Parts: sequence; C-alpha cells; structure tokens
Amino acid sequence: MEFLSYKFLGNSELIKIILVCTSVSFLTFIFFKYALKTKKYLPISIITICYSIISLWTLGSTKFPKTQWQPIMDNQEIIFEVIGNNKINKIYAVYGIGDTNNNPDTYQIGSENIYIYGSNDNLNYSLITDLNNGSIYQYIIRDVDVNYKYIKIVATEKNSTLNEISFKNNENILKLKILSDLQSKYPASLLIDEQNLIPNEPTYFDEGFFDEVYHPRNAEEIVKGQYMYPSVHPLFGTTIIAFFIKIFGLSPFAWRIGGAIFGIMMVPLIYLICKKLFNNEYLSNVGAILFCCDFMHITTSRIGTLEPFSVFFILLMSYFMILYCYENNFKKELKYLAYCGVAMGFGWSSKWTVIYSSIGLAIIFFKSLFTKNKNKFIKTILWCILWFIFVPSVIYYFSFFITKIYRTNHFTISNIINHNIAMYNYHKNLKATHPFQSVWYEWLLNLKPIWYYSKTLNDNSRLTISCFSNPVISYAGIISLVYTFYLSFRYKIQSGFIISISFLSAILPWVFIDRCLFSYHFYPSTPFLILSIIFCLNHLMSKYNIKKLINIFVFVCIFVFIMFLPVICGFKTTSFYYNNFLTWFSTWYFGA
Repeated sequence: MEFLSYKFLGNSELIKIILVCTSVSFLTFIFFKYALKTKKYLPISIITICYSIISLWTLGSTKFPKTQWQPIMDNQEIIFEVIGNNKINKIYAVYGIGDTNNNPDTYQIGSENIYIYGSNDNLNYSLITDLNNGSIYQYIIRDVDVNYKYIKIVATEKNSTLNEISFKNNENILKLKILSDLQSKYPASLLIDEQNLIPNEPTYFDEGFFDEVYHPRNAEEIVKGQYMYPSVHPLFGTTIIAFFIKIFGLSPFAWRIGGAIFGIMMVPLIYLICKKLFNNEYLSNVGAILFCCDFMHITTSRIGTLEPFSVFFILLMSYFMILYCYENNFKKELKYLAYCGVAMGFGWSSKWTVIYSSIGLAIIFFKSLFTKNKNKFIKTILWCILWFIFVPSVIYYFSFFITKIYRTNHFTISNIINHNIAMYNYHKNLKATHPFQSVWYEWLLNLKPIWYYSKTLNDNSRLTISCFSNPVISYAGIISLVYTFYLSFRYKIQSGFIISISFLSAILPWVFIDRCLFSYHFYPSTPFLILSIIFCLNHLMSKYNIKKLINIFVFVCIFVFIMFLPVICGFKTTSFYYNNFLTWFSTWYFGA
C-alpha cells in the first residue's frame, strides 16, 4: 500500500491516511447517530478527527538515546576494544544537553572537538574522523572504510557531550568493550548503552530539525532542573513541551506532541469563533475546514516550537473578547473579560508576538465598551485593570517559577527583568541573515516559503518540509481582506471590524521590524485571514445563492492541501513529483 501510494501519488502515506480517515469518520457518524442520537456537532467532530489523524501521522519516534556522557576535564580519553568483526564503514553519533549543573563555568556545546582514532595494537593510533559541527538531537553520520581493533575517543574540551555513539559494518552494530575510562559520574558505558535506539537511516521522524535545536533543549533543561542555555522567548510554551517530555521521556514525539495537540484544539476553536461572529453552522464548518487546509498551521504544529501555543492563546483570548462584544449581560461581560485576561497572560508567557494581538483586542474592547452601558464604564475599567494588567503580569512572572534562567537566584524579580531585557536586546540587535528569510508582503503573496528539512533516502526517495500558506486560501484571503476592510468601515459591521483589527494588529508590527524574518511569522495572522474569507462568504450568501460555489472552493482547498502534504508534513515523495507538480512559483523551493 505504501509502495503504491508513493509510486502513483507521490505520497507514501496518502492511501493509508484516506482509509483511516474514512473509517474513523464512518465510526464517528455511527456513534453520533445511534449512541448520542443527534447530528449536532457531527461535522466539526469529523473535521477535527480527520485533521488530528493527519497531524499526528508519523509525528515523531518515541525512541531516542537519552543517557548522556560528558568529560570532566579537557583531553579526556576513552578506549574501546572491538569484539569480533572490526571492519567499520559507518559511525553514528548523537548528543543532548549534558549536565550543565556540573559544569557551571560554561554551557554544554555538544559534539565539538571530539576526535576518533583507531589502532590495531593499542599503541599507535590514526585519526579516523572528528565529530565537529554537530547539532543537538541530530545524528552525525560519518562514512569511513577502516579496520581497527581498538577505538579511542578524545574530547579536547570538557564542555562537549555525547548521548550515544555506534560503529557499524553495514547495518550490523559492532560490539564494544571498554578498555580505558576515567573514573567519573559519567562512565563510558553511557555511550554504548542504547545502541538499539539508533536508526539505520535517521529522518525528521527520529531526530530534531530547524528550531528544535533550541526549544526542546530548554524543555529538557526544565525537566532535569538544569541551568538553562540562554532562552530568547518567554518560557511557558517551553514548559508545555517539558511537560510532555516528562511524561513520555525525551524523544521527537515527546517534544512535538504538545504543539500538535494545541494545533488540533485550534480547529474547534476557530469553529466557535465563526459560530459567534456569523451565527451560521455551515460557514462555521467551512471556516474550520479552511483552517485545517492551511499548510502553515499543520507544518508549524508538527515541529517542537512555540508558535502552536502562542497562536492558540491568541485565538482563545480573541474568542472571549468576541463573546464580550456580543454580550449584554453585565455579569457575563465581566466573566468573559476575566477569561480573556487569563488567556492573554498565558499567551504573553508563551511568546511576545501575542502582545501584538493584545493591542488589537484593546482597540476592539474600547470600541465595544463605548457602545455599552455607560453606567458600568468605571466598574468595567477597574475590572480590566485587574484582569488585563495585574493577572497577566502575575501569570507571566510565575511562568518562570520552575526554570533556571540564571545560574544563581534564578527566581527573583531582578533576574526575570534582566532576562527579559536580554531577550529584547537579542531580537533588537539580531543581524543574522538566512537564504529563506522573507518580509511581510512576501507572506501575503505567499512568495517565500522557509525550507525546514530535506533528506534523500537510500532508495532515492525524498523527505522535505517547507513552511508556507495554502495558495488558494492565501490569494482568496487577500481579496477577502480588502473587501472586509471596506464593508466593515463603510457600513460599521462589528464582525468585520473585529476581524480587520485582529489581522492588522498581528501583521503590522512586522512591517517595521528590519531583523531577519521568516514566513512562519505570518502564522498568527492566518486565522484572521481565513475569518475574512468567511466574512465575505457570509455577506455574499445573504444576497446570492452561492452555496455550490462555496462547496467547489472548499473542495479545491482540500485537494490542494492533499497535493502538498508530502512537502508540508515530510511524507516520503519524489523530486519529480514536487518539481513538476508543486513548484508553482520560481521562489518556491522543496529540494533539488
């Protein structure tokens, strides 16, 4: 089945995914009809379940070498004896964070300045290779062709680390015996105790990629109570990743599952937002489908990064603000404002980009406030001081509670202030460049995807992951945004005003930022782009019978989403497929 799907559809997983989604959808229908005896919420349930299946499909391995060796001095040596066949043609190595608490004068940098030597007499050694330039949680694979009875590993700097090292003859792991090792709390046995966890052909499924060299590292440090490698974002989202690492143990699945779950929860949330704004069940389901079909949403939810958490809280606080705007009962208004403030606090604690959307909500709030009961104005303002200033600040402060952002006195107001100043200065002074960097108008026009990952397997099949928007949705969204802006401000339509301000507050700050930016910075704007499409469809449906056209549009979005699944989820494909069918613009790049 996988071979047929790969051979004829350019997607090794598509047939299996379709069969599973069809089967689960049928079972869901039966459950609603006979167990719940209702069809209410059946469509959004099926939409959410099908998206969940795709989002979790080959998300990541639950196996990963976890025990870590590190030297306690510069130029520390380990000598292994190779038992049996000593022909070596591949060396695999992978590293993690090490024990930073035991090395307080520096940070563990990984597999830097580690050298591997070979000998047949245990006296005269020759250099085989080095393990420089390794990235955390990623495998280093060295192709060699040597025969040695003895292997010596030399770590020239004590801030190096290794999780596991394996010497192979083709796919056969060579057995090693420790001959010489310095007595320490990190014995050489930690290097060869998880040989069965090393894959023969590691892919994104087995190792980290892109920003997973940062956030899972900080999450593992939180789990282990380690002093942290400098973090440039608030740490609540990282703490969520740490929670799942604590449950499942360190692995690609563990550091990705949190983002995937939050991405799944956004689907019914966007449905509820549409339901409140438009009071139309059909269009609410259409909005959920379009959100599921946006490439950026699923790609970003399947990587161990912070965006799924920040965007979830942007949507959640927007939902509660919308409930406030449409509510006329004062007690319920206060309740929704309180919920919004709490969601805002967790959003700020996940990523600062949530603050941009908070400014938009402030505009929406004050516009709504001035149209409500003027006698409640002072009470509402005092309530908001509590829930939009004090409570979010407290949440933000305590989000650092279980982390060690500084080597001494980590949980103090002064240290947290200093840490946030350092975060600000990092982003302000960042001068880095990148071949896939882009700017805000390129996000709107969907011109410059960021290429996350690429791998050519031994059978010449390709794995590739890029982050960008569904082009059908993005270009329909641009037209819809213009129409939404016009209708909202021309006819003072509340739903359109909320969508317009929310979109502008999410994207306008990036117009004035000149540091290196990427297409995924458009992610917080994407939900409101989709809401603008639904707004326009709702307006047109009130005048014309266009339901069939909407169904065709939704079908096209789903079809394009399925077409691009291999390059947004990393499913096995061919270079012929994405070069001939998916490279719609010359600026789109998925690999050679």
